[in-house]
Amino acid sequence: MKQEICKNCGKEVTAIGRKLFCCAECQSNHYNKNQKIKKSKNISFVIITKSCIYCGKEFKTTYKNQIYCSNKCRNRRKYLHKKKIFKKIKKICKNCGIEFETAYNNKIFCNNKCLYKMVIYKNRTCKFCGKKFIGSSGKLFCSNECMHNCNKKTIKCKFCGKDFETILHNKKYCNDECRNSMPKKHTCKFCGKKHYRKGIFCSEECLNNYRKKTVKCKICGKEFESSAIVPKYCSNKCLKKRRCNKNLTNL
Repeated sequence: MKQEICKNCGKEVTAIGRKLFCCAECQSNHYNKNQKIKKSKNISFVIITKSCIYCGKEFKTTYKNQIYCSNKCRNRRKYLHKKKIFKKIKKICKNCGIEFETAYNNKIFCNNKCLYKMVIYKNRTCKFCGKKFIGSSGKLFCSNECMHNCNKKTIKCKFCGKDFETILHNKKYCNDECRNSMPKKHTCKFCGKKHYRKGIFCSEECLNNYRKKTVKCKICGKEFESSAIVPKYCSNKCLKKRRCNKNLTNL
């Protein structure tokens, strides 16, 4: 805590930081007194006459650093300055040979199409058929047919032993007849049928029927069958009743 003196009335003031006045009235009275003194002295700014750099007209200002008479002259001066820096140059396109104007010395092509033709889309040769085509750097084949023919492989059928060509690496049989005529190794736990699948059941129906159990509902007490892992409620109504009871208990 510090003790300071009010500038207006001269009373002692106790405050944590710097405090110049004891109240708001002293502050306003002190400000009004200083304003009246300034008006009595008739303080006036020095007026200077200058000439505009752009148009050459004379104008009066109180600022020493002012150069332009208005914002129009200032903006026109900036526009002309930019034009002098970015002068347009005539050049010839490397691809099509047409003349075009640019403000950049490094520009070679008149538009993006010529750029893509010369730089990105170049003359390339197909890996499979050897034809020439225009394409990007990542393109290796002229068409999808050549791409599929290049990736084809010869595989022996497990049932008949014939050689056949495929794109898929995991294919084992030449057709559906050979696949169906193979001996069935696996047997279903529910129905007892033989099947090709690696699982225990031949279909999802058998799996659901195998899981079915008779359970009592926790709310109404009815017995019902369900294939769920942890069945509790027979219907959505019982489930909603359970949720309502939970909300009431939480309150």
